[in-house]
Amino acid sequence: MKKIILLIVSIIVMAIAITSILFYFRTVIPHGIKLTPTINELSKRCNNSENAFVAIYHSIEPNIQLFNMLSSSLSNAIASNSSNTVNITFSLCVISYRDLSSELRNNLGKYSTFPIFGIYSTKTDLSTVKLVNTYFDDVESFFVSKPDVTVATYAYIYSYNVPILNNVDIYLETLKKPILNIDKTPVIGSIDAKYYIFIYEDAWCPYCAKFYIEVLPGLEEYIKNNTIALVLKNLIVHSEVNDIHRYLVSMYMESKNSTYISIMFKEIYGRVYNNVYPTTADVLQIMKEVYGSIPDVDKYNVDDVIAEDAEEAQYSYGIFATPGFVVWDREKGVGVVLIGYRSIDSILNIINFLRII
Repeated sequence: MKKIILLIVSIIVMAIAITSILFYFRTVIPHGIKLTPTINELSKRCNNSENAFVAIYHSIEPNIQLFNMLSSSLSNAIASNSSNTVNITFSLCVISYRDLSSELRNNLGKYSTFPIFGIYSTKTDLSTVKLVNTYFDDVESFFVSKPDVTVATYAYIYSYNVPILNNVDIYLETLKKPILNIDKTPVIGSIDAKYYIFIYEDAWCPYCAKFYIEVLPGLEEYIKNNTIALVLKNLIVHSEVNDIHRYLVSMYMESKNSTYISIMFKEIYGRVYNNVYPTTADVLQIMKEVYGSIPDVDKYNVDDVIAEDAEEAQYSYGIFATPGFVVWDREKGVGVVLIGYRSIDSILNIINFLRII
């Protein structure tokens, strides 16, 4: 009897040990996936979700509809890319950047565009999916959309009529300040203004004209009291205005006088606002009246300036259409990217928001 009892006890102990081992490998190391400090932190903040699409915002909470759409699209793309061997549904998890540990913020240090978005799974090895490896960076098994992919995603959202986004503003925050070289770039207002409004514009852009005619007059008091400075950047979307921009850039580089450029654009946009699109000859005539002469465009590196502005707009901020804006808070070192015409109330609301964050 004693031997039988010992045998039963041994069997029970062995069963408990085997069960414990299986439970450990199933829950702690599922399918060989290592739960890194990053995943542990994110999982806790995402209600212990096993599969999460994480949107990390800086100051402006993201649009939930947008990120649910992105999450669903990514799930479908992963299934298709893996020939349906990886079928995964992500739950959306929205986190403030400020609430992250200093270690995770350091790991995400190269990302300057917000919301940052990424995915993780405690059950599925996402590194086996080619799409994930191509478009995401691995931050301790948290797969974060590469910076250029993030910007391209927002550019797509802005450029196409995504149904759920009708009449909804999608704000993109940036910690990357646009380049400001006063030898190349006109500034309307004080260089010491608290806020810079960088505008990427095209001389034939009707909505740029609308901004100059309808919005800029309302901002002039803020420009005069050094609250706002308007910084003028080039983004040519109509090939017909290439020479116009070349002459405007050369005029500024020769004169270093932003007032001349301001007057020129007001004259040009005054016509565009009324559906009259000035030719290069028309602009040169205006230039003679405003500046007194026509600068030699071959004397200055105007093409480089125009190309640098366009590259910055497109690849740093996803601005491919005009007008595009970066409203920059000089003291806090953060900006908000806006694409398309904005009313004066919209511009001032962004500035007020930056003031209180």
